[in-house]
Amino acid sequence: MKTTILLIILSWLSVFQSLLTDLIGKWELEKIETAKGTILPKHKDYFLTISKDLIKYNLDVNNCYSNSFTIDDEKITLDKGSVACTKICCDGRYDTIIYFLNYGGTFKLQDSILIITNAKGKLFLRKE
Repeated sequence: MKTTILLIILSWLSVFQSLLTDLIGKWELEKIETAKGTILPKHKDYFLTISKDLIKYNLDVNNCYSNSFTIDDEKITLDKGSVACTKICCDGRYDTIIYFLNYGGTFKLQDSILIITNAKGKLFLRKE
């Protein structure tokens, strides 16, 4: 019985490690689906980069970082207050899509597309 439980745990850890490895990398935002419709990036490209120790992303002008996050088999959680952003200038004047950028939430991978769903909408990102 103990051997069976240990094998199940090791199997699950192997699947989770593979999933985490698949998430690591640079992702480009393609669109956000909200209750009011689909929003496409208009004036620039938006990227999310995930590594083992850091999540970073860009807004219009500023960049944001967090090393306080967790990823399990279905959810990315950014700890509240853990995201630090530069304060170069005024995000939102080029593209209002930044108000919908929230990379925490449940996720699924479909081929090379990462779909993150949260209260602001559904974000679709393509792996670079």
